Amino acid sequence: MLRFHIFYMILSLPVYLIFVYLQQRKNNPKVYISLIFHGIFYIYVCYVIKYTLFPIPVNENYLSLVRPGTAFRQNINMQLLWLSDNFSFTKEHALNILMTIPFGFIINYLIKPRGFGRIILLGALVGICIECFQLSISVLLNYPYRIIDSNDVVMNLAGVVAGYLIFRVISSVYIRLADTLHMEHNSFTKYVYDCSKN
Repeated sequence: MLRFHIFYMILSLPVYLIFVYLQQRKNNPKVYISLIFHGIFYIYVCYVIKYTLFPIPVNENYLSLVRPGTAFRQNINMQLLWLSDNFSFTKEHALNILMTIPFGFIINYLIKPRGFGRIILLGALVGICIECFQLSISVLLNYPYRIIDSNDVVMNLAGVVAGYLIFRVISSVYIRLADTLHMEHNSFTKYVYDCSKN
């Protein structure tokens, strides 16, 4: 089995942050604050990759045993839950929603989503990318090592939207408190305040 090790994340995080710094240093006077949120987001994405794509079965002896009795079509579900006669909301669906809530929240500190429509688009892309990666790896292995489920895309989208709504609520409260109390901002709180207002 090919497993995701925390060493990969530790090794690649500084490279990512250096790349972000070089990209933003001229146009972003608060680049160092931005790096904090980029670091948090990068670690989050690494854990999403770990739990959605790994472990990957790469042992040929194992694959030769499981391939004959497994068909791709049996592990691909394109039927949406609410169109099924056996509609049921499972633990896996809940976990798919919870997994992407941080994305919908943190992304607002990295870019300006510019409206609810763009959040919907980003949320859909998150789920689609995960399922496409799982499908691509399955095709390379010639074995469906994960179930490809269209409902996962819907649940991931719901999680991103929920994260964004949580961000909007918390931001609204934070802005109101900051304005009411005439808060004196430091670099960090000013960055958060500015992101909250956008």
